[in-house]
Amino acid sequence: MRSPVERLGYVLMGLFSIGVIYESLSRSTFVILVPIAVSLVLLLYMKRPAMRRLVHRRFVVVWIIILLATRFGFFAMYLGYGRVTWDLTDVFYLQGRSVLEGKMPNIGFPTHYNQYFPFLLAIPVALANNPYSIVAFFMAFDIMVGLGVWSLASKIAENLPPSSIPEDLPKTSVMLYILCPASFYVTIYWNQQEVVTAFLLLLVVYAYLAWERRPDRLLVAVPLVMAGAFVLSYLLVCIGLFAVLTLFYDAELKRKLIVRSGAAILALYMPFLLLGVDFKPVLEEFGYGAIGNNPFAILETFSLSAGPLPYVLLVVAFALVYFAVTIGRRGYESSGLTAISIVLLAYLLFMTLSRKSVSFYVLVFLPFLAVFVAANQKLGDLYLIYGLANSFASHFGDRPNINALARLLPVEPDAAMAIVLAFMVAFILMVVAIQLAFIRELIRPYRSALFRLRLSGVLRFYADQLRSLFRRCGTPARSEDGKNGSAFDSQWLFRKRN
Repeated sequence: MRSPVERLGYVLMGLFSIGVIYESLSRSTFVILVPIAVSLVLLLYMKRPAMRRLVHRRFVVVWIIILLATRFGFFAMYLGYGRVTWDLTDVFYLQGRSVLEGKMPNIGFPTHYNQYFPFLLAIPVALANNPYSIVAFFMAFDIMVGLGVWSLASKIAENLPPSSIPEDLPKTSVMLYILCPASFYVTIYWNQQEVVTAFLLLLVVYAYLAWERRPDRLLVAVPLVMAGAFVLSYLLVCIGLFAVLTLFYDAELKRKLIVRSGAAILALYMPFLLLGVDFKPVLEEFGYGAIGNNPFAILETFSLSAGPLPYVLLVVAFALVYFAVTIGRRGYESSGLTAISIVLLAYLLFMTLSRKSVSFYVLVFLPFLAVFVAANQKLGDLYLIYGLANSFASHFGDRPNINALARLLPVEPDAAMAIVLAFMVAFILMVVAIQLAFIRELIRPYRSALFRLRLSGVLRFYADQLRSLFRRCGTPARSEDGKNGSAFDSQWLFRKRN
């Protein structure tokens, strides 16, 4: 039986699809129909066991066919419409060209991305001096993300007992990712770079899983990958890096990770710091008004200010997550999903509580969500709705598309816009409800730690954590199952659990 959120989601997506189809036929803009068609294929894949078996038997062939249809085919369709975005021409292409001309980011030209990202953009521009080469470059990252999803799910399956491994976990994870319309619509139609961040974050998490039981290798590979992910991406990657840091329970390992990652980042930034780089354009990202699929966007639509509340809620939420995961860490260790679960939890909290959580950002954590849903297939309906909803949200976040939707209604323009506005409010609330449903599943193993916490206990916990980071620790403690334990003694807070 479907939950109320799932029923509401299917109703809203059905109504949206009818409006989109009518708008596409009347304006001959058939590009937006592709996400609907792909979502129907994803629905059949999830609901028809016979289709799943067929897909898994011919998995590599089906994978290639889907990539040709949803990536290369959609890109060809996109080129046929001659579409181009301001981000592509006046941001990405211009920054890539500026680097090739010898200019330095935030010295010779401003950029809201981290310092080395424009150098990454210069690669496709150097190969083909055309803005569309950057879209093709992002598509290459999308293919690598699919391979990363396969590798990540395979690594998780290796660490699980055979009886607890969902059937064909790597194959299901890949299918859920490549058949989610947001996975290619954001990249190709909107020319956005979030797929690059997703790939870099996948590398960090995979490095953690590959050497989780080998601190000697862990403390060499992970800091370097974390530093690379930071300088090659933008500030949103910091949420994923916070989640990975949370997974290091032992205080000595955590201290070394922070020191080595910080040293690598500083070394990479030092040439720009000596040249007098200006970080003001990067920090300007924090000054925008509320926008995206969060309740604060609704408040500001009706001229109500949330003030500093979003920032306070985010800090509190991340502090509680760090506390709960560290204290109740055994919750997911038996399932092998620890790494992706904490990354997902951090990003979903950000999407729900941040003043700026545009639908494009979903692509950063979508690969991890695909693996998590593949392992928890009762969440399949929510995943399907969420992927299509974010494709629609990105499409109708553009004012001309909102106006076109309002013109379809047989009422006065003001009344039509009011109806569309009310519908969009319901839409945002639905997306927030889906995010909260995912958060509820992710936080389930840590509920006992959260429900029994006391403010004094949390404050003492963080005082101990800070002390452990600023003093040299001895040999890392070992937990009962042989993994890296925590130097923090939680027995004073909770009774020891068997």
